[in-house]
Amino acid sequence: MEKVGAKLELKARKWNSFSRFEKSYKIDHVVSGTGAGDTSIAAFLASLLKGMGPEEALENAAATGALCCTGIDALEGLEPLEAVRMMIKSGWKKYDDA
Repeated sequence: MEKVGAKLELKARKWNSFSRFEKSYKIDHVVSGTGAGDTSIAAFLASLLKGMGPEEALENAAATGALCCTGIDALEGLEPLEAVRMMIKSGWKKYDDA
């Protein structure tokens, strides 16, 4: 992890032994699941490249996957990562949230 982290300038201590289940974000209506997994992985990797920690990377992955399900194809429902972060910070609800 330290070798990979050094190339990406990751803080290895934040990632070492990190484990977490990220709940799904609520959307009004699922149109299609096409590309949701791929877009989640892309958001996770983009988060790493932007120097975000594990919590933010997982939130971004889950949120982007949810947004992808709101469009007919893999791109229609997507937003820039900065907009996704704003949606999350504004209190976007997850399933099983009170």
